[in-house]
Amino acid sequence: MNFKKYNGYFFSGIKKSLEFKSEFYSIILFNAIKFFIIYLVWKMIFPFLNDPLLNFNEIIIYYLLFIVKDSIPIYNISNGIIDEIKSGDISVSLSKPISFIKKTTFSNFGLCFFNIIFSYLVFIIISIIFKFNLNYFYLIIYIIPFFVFDFILNIIYGLLAFWFVEPWGIRNFIRGIFSIFDGSLLPLFLYPEFFQNISKLTPFYHGFYSLSLATIGKLNTKEVFFSISILMIWSLILYCILKIMYKFGIKKIEGFGG
Repeated sequence: MNFKKYNGYFFSGIKKSLEFKSEFYSIILFNAIKFFIIYLVWKMIFPFLNDPLLNFNEIIIYYLLFIVKDSIPIYNISNGIIDEIKSGDISVSLSKPISFIKKTTFSNFGLCFFNIIFSYLVFIIISIIFKFNLNYFYLIIYIIPFFVFDFILNIIYGLLAFWFVEPWGIRNFIRGIFSIFDGSLLPLFLYPEFFQNISKLTPFYHGFYSLSLATIGKLNTKEVFFSISILMIWSLILYCILKIMYKFGIKKIEGFGG
């Protein structure tokens, strides 16, 4: 499988991300303020928790990882696909001897590449400065399957534009539901046990939440590789769904003479 012809889209994405410096700085400032507020809130409520899974420092690490995840604009993948489908520009992409999905993936990976490197590098530096006892090996091996899963999911969000006039609301609703199940809204150990058991049946439990617990050291090697395996299996399932959605979506365009 030849990916060389898509390298240009990857480097173009990197170049484009560096051009939007003001957006990058605003994300850093916003997330710094958001983290400060999160810190103050947890400082107040932590003493009232009954036997929490994480201590206060581990809660701070958990939300540092959340801020890192939130600093990476993966949602731009779905935004770009939606805009291209709604504007009709996808017809131009389809007229070229390239895969629209691969072009989109490489281009948006380039857009996110600098943010991924910078965000996780800052996290590691902060962790070293404050002497957090973390498992960096688990963090590194978990990042790739985590982002593969997230990339595929966001492409699927974008493909909803083939069937919905205004797909943003549906996408945001789905993302909101998923943020509950992956522990982004609140750490899952704060929910009732029955809800935690339900979340374990979804792939989202094995995403951000398990990545965070693995990094903090709350999962053993067997549990880490089990969660990574679940993510990889679900990534394959979602990729098959993506291919089916794309196939039928393109037929809709061809049917209208696009």
